[in-house]
Amino acid sequence: MSESWGGWDQQLVEPLTARELQILSHMAQHHTNQEIADKLILSLNTVKWYARQIYDKLGVGGRRDAVARATQLGLLQDGSVPPIPEQKLPTQLTPFLGRHEEMEQICGLMSGQKARLVTIVGPGGMGKTRLAIEAAACVGRTQTSLFQDGTFLVRLSQLESPSGIISAIAQVVGFSFYQADESHEQQLFQYLRSKNQLLVLDNLEHLIGPEVGQLVPTLLAEAPHIKLLVTSRSRLNVRGENVFPLTGMRVPEEGEVANWENPVRQAEAYSSVQLFRQSAGRQNPGFELNAENVRDIIRICSLVDGLPLGIELAAGWIAVLDPRQIAAEIARSPDILATEAGGVPPRQQSLRTVFDSSWRLLSDEEKLAIENLAIFEGGFDLQAAQHVGRLSLQTLLALVSKSWVKQGEGGRFHFHDLLQRYGREKLATDPDRELSVRDRHSSYFCDWLGAREQGTWGPQQQVVLAYIEAEIENVRAACLWAAKTGRVHRLLAAVSALGLFYYQGWGNYEAGQRLFRALT
Repeated sequence: MSESWGGWDQQLVEPLTARELQILSHMAQHHTNQEIADKLILSLNTVKWYARQIYDKLGVGGRRDAVARATQLGLLQDGSVPPIPEQKLPTQLTPFLGRHEEMEQICGLMSGQKARLVTIVGPGGMGKTRLAIEAAACVGRTQTSLFQDGTFLVRLSQLESPSGIISAIAQVVGFSFYQADESHEQQLFQYLRSKNQLLVLDNLEHLIGPEVGQLVPTLLAEAPHIKLLVTSRSRLNVRGENVFPLTGMRVPEEGEVANWENPVRQAEAYSSVQLFRQSAGRQNPGFELNAENVRDIIRICSLVDGLPLGIELAAGWIAVLDPRQIAAEIARSPDILATEAGGVPPRQQSLRTVFDSSWRLLSDEEKLAIENLAIFEGGFDLQAAQHVGRLSLQTLLALVSKSWVKQGEGGRFHFHDLLQRYGREKLATDPDRELSVRDRHSSYFCDWLGAREQGTWGPQQQVVLAYIEAEIENVRAACLWAAKTGRVHRLLAAVSALGLFYYQGWGNYEAGQRLFRALT
């Protein structure tokens, strides 16, 4: 089998499973479907089903072409599948959707010589575990020499302290501690020293601290052929860590949808829509994406900002609500994003549970900062964050590291929409402080806009207008709050530049009219 990443997975939409490879090997040896069924103790219909899966994945129409294509891709050697190292990974009950580009990037990192620690980082419900499992399974099959001793998933969500990590790893890899003067940690390191393995450490966020900061680098140093793929809501911040931020699934922009000629067909190209359709179909086999519901489904995906868990929980209501009703309920309150279905881990039965668990991992200073920053509209820059949010640069960095805030282009920061709503709920529990933060936000942006009045008609007009456009949602909120609370002096400082922006510079006359009517 080819050892270089970029062989078969770059040419296959979805890699073959171990069972499919096994059946493909029998096909190469000219065994009939019935012979394959007898040898593998499967039903004939099951073998035929696997054959169709193999043909679809290889993009061929029959056995001969499948064997030729598999040989070309390095999946077969001398008519047989090379031995596949042990993979102690859970079998998934649903197809893997929409993260193939991310999976390829992670596999590329894990296949290289330099990256031995990759951390998939993102908010709860982002699909980090599923992506890690798929990436580990794929790289374990394609990079057999790197991971010839197996690929293993180590679940850590139930551990109460970092001291349990060593035992959790040992149990999964099949190592038993023995009576000796050596510590359990030393015994495990000695066992792993000669191993070529990939360990997936899943849900590490609640254990991160000095102990983990020492354990992970020591493990990598003591076991030089081990690689770690970690999932966490927070980066580890250890030497040698390769951080892989995971964001929401792709969602169409509203302006883009308005110009589509065939909304149903074009929406199906987006992974978020695919996930909703698949999830809704499990609740209602008759569910279909059509011209009547496609825009509402896109709105649902947009309301949850492409968060996979949010999409799945929303689709769970399709048995009693139509997509338009689901979207309306989410807009009213995200508490509808919950389920009582069996088999769902308690920590993922609602988005509120997910966010509550992330909230508990924050320091008091970080919680206060989130509540203050949640007041912004359309993002914020560093200066505004420090003035309105009254937080240090170190605290802002911590919020980025812990997946509460993300940094986009141009140095601007943004919340995930649902996390921002969660932060505003927290702020609303202290009405006096909420008034203070809103007033500070209003003062800052009214003054900020007034200071840019001259630039709206000077030689740097286009630059200044673009700068105002980036902050226009904050500016609107600031001016409306000033009008509501009778801060007339603030409006006097801002309205001139605001008028030049809407009526002269940017040409958005109708939006300007609506805002100025609201201010009077």
